[in-house]
Amino acid sequence: MKKSLLALLSLFVLSCASHDKINKRYHTKIDAKKLKKDVSFVQKRITNMHPDLYWYISKEDLNKKFDSLSNTLNEPLTPNEFYLKISPVVASVRQGHMGMGMLKLTSTDSLKKKYKGSVDPLSNFEYEYLNERLFIKRNTSKTDTILQVGTEIIDINGVKPADLFKKYRKTFTSDGYNETAIPKFFSRRLNSFYVNELGFVDSVKMNVVCADTSFYYTAKRTFKESKKDKKKLAEKTSKKENDSLKNSK
Repeated sequence: MKKSLLALLSLFVLSCASHDKINKRYHTKIDAKKLKKDVSFVQKRITNMHPDLYWYISKEDLNKKFDSLSNTLNEPLTPNEFYLKISPVVASVRQGHMGMGMLKLTSTDSLKKKYKGSVDPLSNFEYEYLNERLFIKRNTSKTDTILQVGTEIIDINGVKPADLFKKYRKTFTSDGYNETAIPKFFSRRLNSFYVNELGFVDSVKMNVVCADTSFYYTAKRTFKESKKDKKKLAEKTSKKENDSLKNSK
């Protein structure tokens, strides 16, 4: 099964759209009639393109799920509200390589230059979700070094990882009836889920436990140093070195 099917299934891939248009669409509700058409579109796509669609679910049961979803769509929904309804149906096929994508908030076009190359507050970490608890598995941040490997995250801006898992669990799956991979998939997509809950932010307040000590930590968006900033830092360092040499004489 080609991974390109992901793009064909996702109703929210808007690579050619401006950031402002994407953000506007994020909040705009879609008419129920159009949502029903989208359901039909997804159903036809996976039926026509997936070579082993009925390994883990019968054709009859899958069709019932799509029909049931269509029958419940009686009011407008935002793209991500719709995502929470249709992605469990796609996930019921139990093919781990196939799924739906959420629409993400991004920086506005007016701030596109400022935020280019920046890293959001949670992307500097790799996570492990184990026994309904979330831990930092790896920290690549140069500024958030206080959050060591093994730090447990209790909540982020008040949103608990276990609540997040409960909300999004049915939106993705692994192959067949394998459950051991589910926490790993959740950990990899954790940042996307939090972005959907919190929006596009420059900082988050993390309630964590590290070395048996509980505290709050504010993780901030990081920016690449510009050539101008690097030059200033080099000049400042050079000046300090020269001053140090003069004082030592």
